[in-house]
Amino acid sequence: MAASGNSVNFSQSLIPIFKDENFEFWSIKMKTLFKSQDLWELVENGYADPDEENNNRLKENKKKDNKALLFIQQAVHETIFSRIAAATTSKEAWEILHKEFQGSSKVITVKLQSLRRDFETLFMKNNESVQDFLSRVTAIVSQMKSYGEQITDEIVVAKVLRSLTPTFDHVVAAIEESKDLSVYAFDELMGSLQAHEARLNRSLETKNEEKAFQVREESSNQRGRGHNRENNLFPLEIASVENHALVAREKNETSLWHLRYGYLNINGLKLLSQNEMVLGLPKIESIDMYFLGLEVKQGKDGIFISQKKYATDLLKKFNMLNCKVAATPMNVNEKLKIEDGTQSTDGRFFRSLVGGLIYLTHTRPDIAFSVGVVSRFMHNPTAHHLGAAKRILHYIAGTRDFGLWYSQVSNFRLVGFSDSDWAGCLDDRRSTSGSIFNLGSGAITWTSKRQATIALSSSEAEYIAATSSACQAVWLRKLLADLLQDQKGATEIFCDNASAIAMTKNPVYHGRSKHIDIRHNFIRELVANEVISLKFCSTNEQVADILTKSLPREKHVYFRSRLGVCKFESRGSVEE
Repeated sequence: MAASGNSVNFSQSLIPIFKDENFEFWSIKMKTLFKSQDLWELVENGYADPDEENNNRLKENKKKDNKALLFIQQAVHETIFSRIAAATTSKEAWEILHKEFQGSSKVITVKLQSLRRDFETLFMKNNESVQDFLSRVTAIVSQMKSYGEQITDEIVVAKVLRSLTPTFDHVVAAIEESKDLSVYAFDELMGSLQAHEARLNRSLETKNEEKAFQVREESSNQRGRGHNRENNLFPLEIASVENHALVAREKNETSLWHLRYGYLNINGLKLLSQNEMVLGLPKIESIDMYFLGLEVKQGKDGIFISQKKYATDLLKKFNMLNCKVAATPMNVNEKLKIEDGTQSTDGRFFRSLVGGLIYLTHTRPDIAFSVGVVSRFMHNPTAHHLGAAKRILHYIAGTRDFGLWYSQVSNFRLVGFSDSDWAGCLDDRRSTSGSIFNLGSGAITWTSKRQATIALSSSEAEYIAATSSACQAVWLRKLLADLLQDQKGATEIFCDNASAIAMTKNPVYHGRSKHIDIRHNFIRELVANEVISLKFCSTNEQVADILTKSLPREKHVYFRSRLGVCKFESRGSVEE
């Protein structure tokens, strides 16, 4: 390539040729070419005819535009050239190619959806090299970016770490412990994985080869000197090694028999024992079962689910096993915000603490709101935020053996509670929605989250929260129907705001409701079709209140018991 003044002569080999495939990559190369010649603005936006005084500028723009058009014509294959032959400007030719090979905004959206699906279902194959796997990842990510997708290194790194084969499990664990994944570059991850793969391949190549030695024993049957000189070898005695199996003994053999007959539940094992259908099967007793930190205990009148061991381990991890206990997880009317005037604290320590608390909410809905509040400050926590998180641990220290109790009932009736805390967030003034659904005797699902939109009134906030609860009720009804537990009649959802209830029954839009997003009005159709029924309850009986704000001790304990959160005694009774 030689340059002379403002003109540049390109060799045809330097211009990428488009042959009806990989348009995204070709367009990226062409953009770089246009930008290097200061032509991209003309190709993207075109040019307007200036006034008569700027004829020289018009000639210059036409010259540059013809130059860009020439590059485009030279960069397409003969089979494609006919489609842009009638174009008189570079912008026109570029738009023709884009519409045909990349499509409109709707087509791009469809392609992005397909690429997102490919990205989520992408996993490393067993015999695939790191280089090949990362090349597939890079190809999909590049295509997504070419369609305008904003995908960060943090997302790509997290996806790669999730998609590696079990051979790299220890490497993934080391990276997650030692690196801050929010700032960890994808290129750095590629280097680490390729270096580990190289070490692994070297270790496989240098395995010791097994060799067998043969020894011959000969004797001249002579006595004295000269005996055993001919071979100068002694017989080799090979010692045999016996294998021993370790045996574990357990006082309660019920769990061992349960593992042996994994397809049978406790009642099935009891039936086998009572009828003496299996030789040696002892009397079956109820057992405690553990699933991913969840402890399931069977009492005389129901089932108790807790995370006592996990809560104890969490307190030990943060040296708070013997700390002073708190009656509530958060101070009454306490509000947290991003800028609170206190100094920043260790972000990794804070994220580890909050992450442990989030997992504990699987059986502890009484801490869902307070954990949700502190989880909003993961990126830049302060000393005040850390103090609020530790306050939750003080509460856990006094209630670590609490869990969810489900008693035996004859009627499995689905009942919901919906509430909101209007403009509770000090940073963006968004409201917090809270909802709970009970089936029989205890809570089976609950949620505490900020609303996506800013409500202009408390009635609007309650209306949005009720709509979200109604959608959850529809899904639960279908799930229960699949389990042969059909709900007869409308599902009742209790709300403590009369205006929100009236809005679900009034189809007329007025000044206070016409601005509400259409998707939030889905609840009106559900009420009209008698799928759900929104009922009024007083604030003192609104169980979902515990999921939207911090409460005084008396209210917190009362609503906690209404949720079914209590203490399980060894004899099978329950203590609140």
